[in-house]
Amino acid sequence: MWGAQFVSNIGSWMQTVAAQWLMLTLTSSATYVALVQTAAGLPVVLFAVLAGTIGDLVDRRRFLLVTQAVMLVAAAALGVLAIAGLVTPWVLLALIFAVGTGQALTSPTWQTLQPELVSPAERPQAISLGAVNQNLARAVGPAAADRPVGAAPGFRRLRFAARQRRDRRRRRGRPAATATSPAVR
Repeated sequence: MWGAQFVSNIGSWMQTVAAQWLMLTLTSSATYVALVQTAAGLPVVLFAVLAGTIGDLVDRRRFLLVTQAVMLVAAAALGVLAIAGLVTPWVLLALIFAVGTGQALTSPTWQTLQPELVSPAERPQAISLGAVNQNLARAVGPAAADRPVGAAPGFRRLRFAARQRRDRRRRRGRPAATATSPAVR
């Protein structure tokens, strides 16, 4: 279980770096890049207490499955839209907010499961391993994101082709696939 959580945490940090990089390529604005982290963190402020309450009232396993599914759908939508070149700054922020909401809803329930999985005598070690997991993933995740995000010529070619297709559609008079104004870019 520790290994699965570690891989998941690394993936979360990789997604954060990729989203910030994507926002930078979309806008070249430090403010918009900062809004990515805001969109990811704001759901914790908004929903943490509510999530703890919900987690206490409903079947925890089912609740965790639903929140994980929400994050999966949002992340998959972001990936598909990014490859197609259809991501706008506001779409990116909305999808990152959806992923952050899933994480905010998941976290309190996940934390309450630990006492059910570990005996009282082993809890200090389990808590320590959880902290190591989080902090190690915080260091490894962004470093691991460097290769696929910064040096993925295939991904860049797909994005370039999708943008060319979008530009051809614009020239033909078809509606543009993005909703950003020139001021946002």
